Amino acid sequence: MELIDRYLHAVKGYLPEAQQNDIVAELKDDLLSQIEDREAALERPLNDAELQALLKQSGHPMLVASRYRPQEHLIGPTMYPFWWTAQKFMLIVVGSVYGLLVGIRVLSSGFSVSHLIQELIQSAFGFVSTALFYAAAITLVFWFFERNQVRFGFLDQWNPTKLAPATDRLRIKRDESIFDVVFEALFLLWWIGVISFATTFYHHGKPVPFSMSPAWEPYWWPILATSVASMALAVVNLITPYWTRQRLLFRIVLNIVCIGLAYLLFQQDELIVVGDATLEMAKFGNAQTLLNKSAHVVLVLVSLMMAAEIVGDVRKLFALANHGNTRAGAAA
Repeated sequence: MELIDRYLHAVKGYLPEAQQNDIVAELKDDLLSQIEDREAALERPLNDAELQALLKQSGHPMLVASRYRPQEHLIGPTMYPFWWTAQKFMLIVVGSVYGLLVGIRVLSSGFSVSHLIQELIQSAFGFVSTALFYAAAITLVFWFFERNQVRFGFLDQWNPTKLAPATDRLRIKRDESIFDVVFEALFLLWWIGVISFATTFYHHGKPVPFSMSPAWEPYWWPILATSVASMALAVVNLITPYWTRQRLLFRIVLNIVCIGLAYLLFQQDELIVVGDATLEMAKFGNAQTLLNKSAHVVLVLVSLMMAAEIVGDVRKLFALANHGNTRAGAAA
């Protein structure tokens, strides 16, 4: 009954949290009762094709969940799951854009608490007005669909075997994807020179500039390529929040490449150049030496984090493989 569990898990994702367990239990009893009746009539267990046909007859998980929601006055139960999904996606996108703009403005003009608070207040008003506009536009579109009985073809053509595995281990948290999108966007804009961050520190009240050394130049394009790839993966994860074999393999390869780049950079003695290379910082020693040692430590820490991520992704791949073996055994 692994396919039944996946179907119920998919329905659960569209239900209100407070009612999920009760509704899923009720739906499971109903499905098992239908299966027993079919098997009694055929005098044999249902095969995979017959089980898939029964689930398709029950309806797409999104539509099944909508039957258990209270009747909406403006958007009916058929369109409500799509409307609500579109609204959530819109809020994520608009919130990410405003968060990115705040980060750019604060970091490019010099960080201060008062400036940050001012930018947050302005962005909050901008976010609310923009979100309300798009929320109204989305509602109008779905109201039109509702009134004209528009039906989406994929609701009738869906395949039960394509449902995600019934495990939260492979689900991607949206807040993690949002953070990844914003972080990668900020890094990309900085790397290509669209925005710049403060590159000075103060020593006895005197500003001391520092910059990246020429040792970075051979790695400019590889770092840009890996950053673009990471950004693309984060966007895909935000849209479809569950891991697949292809995406896990892609992230493993990407992390291996990044660790390789970090290793090559670690071999460089001078990654940061200080305006006054002879500057001594009391008990801390030479400023340029201190910053370069810090840069090397950061490279090691980042590599360790990526290595840990690779281990976690390999475990997820085994979980997917076990899931595939379970399906193959059920089919046999």
